Amino acid sequence: MPFFKNQLSLNVYYRVINGEKDHFPKIVLVHGYGSSLTMFAKQIPFLKKHFQIILFDAVGHGKSESSKEDLQENLIEQTVNDLQHLLNLLEIDSKFGFIGHSLFGSCVSLEYALSNPEKVSFLIILNGGTLKLDNTIRNIFWNLLPQFTRINFKKIAQTSIDTIIDRTLPFIHGAIEPEDIETSNSEKEILKEKIRAEILDMTELGLDPSPIICPCLIMGAELDNFAPFYMSKEMHDEIADSELHIVKMTGHFGLSQIFQEYNETIFNFLIKHKIIRNK
Repeated sequence: MPFFKNQLSLNVYYRVINGEKDHFPKIVLVHGYGSSLTMFAKQIPFLKKHFQIILFDAVGHGKSESSKEDLQENLIEQTVNDLQHLLNLLEIDSKFGFIGHSLFGSCVSLEYALSNPEKVSFLIILNGGTLKLDNTIRNIFWNLLPQFTRINFKKIAQTSIDTIIDRTLPFIHGAIEPEDIETSNSEKEILKEKIRAEILDMTELGLDPSPIICPCLIMGAELDNFAPFYMSKEMHDEIADSELHIVKMTGHFGLSQIFQEYNETIFNFLIKHKIIRNK
């Protein structure tokens, strides 16, 4: 299996499809938090007819090695660095496109495109947003929130964030601290303050996608209770000339469940912008 060592000396798993077809345009697929490159199983069959495809499992996901630290820190930034390392390893110096899924995958794609606009030819964001869920604490917190709170998160966070934190903190503490390890009161207080700081920062540190200038397709899912489709609409409003498509009657994993609509919409976008030709 192909692995590369990242800057933390962790083994990162990757795949290259059509590696011998260097004349094909390149596309990078980035999965969501808690997922793996297998999330794109239903997109690969049609994409490989047109692209050289680069996929990888982020650290701590799929077949990639986990950090020795219990809490993954700054995973978005680390994954962007790992991606650049992989591109260098593969000696890819031409422009390429992105498909990013979920909040994590979309933020990795956006972060790279914002930092390297000259390298990115197009962006496709599936069921994502600009909220940076880049570590364990934030992801546990987000998963504990009911759908109503997620849909109204920004508004509620302005007035009730302390109440939300107080209600979720015991569950977060239980998830990240093994029960068989004795924790002193001072250690518990330090962890509590860390959790509070992470959540408060999460409400303020979202990405600003407005500088994106490459062709951009944003797809949201009507019944998505993890990345509610209002996030897709907000991103569409912030990225000039972006295209928005809301998929009816599906949720966060619609790209594998009703993949035909996702694939058709992606295909039409690629044809429209002359990224591929209709063969």
